Amino acid sequence: MSDNCIPATKASPSSSPSSSADIPNSSPLALAILLLGGFITVFDLFVVNVAIPSMQADLGADFAQIGFVIAGYELAFGVLLIAGGRLGEPLLVALPENHSLAERASVTWADLAAEAFLVRRGGTGPQVHDHIVLRLASRWPGPSILRFDVERSSLLSMVGQGFGVTLVGAATSLSPTCGVVFLPITDEPEPVAFSAVWSPYNRDAVLRNLLALAREMSRSAQPI
Repeated sequence: MSDNCIPATKASPSSSPSSSADIPNSSPLALAILLLGGFITVFDLFVVNVAIPSMQADLGADFAQIGFVIAGYELAFGVLLIAGGRLGEPLLVALPENHSLAERASVTWADLAAEAFLVRRGGTGPQVHDHIVLRLASRWPGPSILRFDVERSSLLSMVGQGFGVTLVGAATSLSPTCGVVFLPITDEPEPVAFSAVWSPYNRDAVLRNLLALAREMSRSAQPI
């Protein structure tokens, strides 16, 4: 392990949780960034709608055609938003450094099926819990998932002490915790499925361009 790792604070699954254990540190800057992302999405669609009169004049289109242009734009926006999500933060599994899998370069969900997963009750814990259940739904017996009222650093400390494993985003590994190793899961995530329905008689140029883009994306998509 690195000499620069963060020392693990002593934690126990049987310890009584602090009333403030799951209260995250507030950050006005982080909140502003999150709100700005939502604002830009809405503002972008607002700009397109404001431009409708100009598009009608330049293209000589009626309201029905312009409406389809707007719908096609929003649909393309949604498709690219889903595809862009696959470029997000990879999911890692946190293991005790003395774990039998710790020396591997990566693991699979099959390797983790028999592990005891530790998740938080608050924060992203419910999403992590549901994700584990989804990935291991076909296994019998079902996954062992233990939930605790602790903050993330305490959960990693519990992993380092050998109480189980947990799932974290790749950014967590940038501040390594003593006694914990982070490994990528090779079969995570799966490609995002997408489907669409359209009329075979529709020959609109916007639709043709959108379908061409979707076909190109489907041919070039590779598992991450």
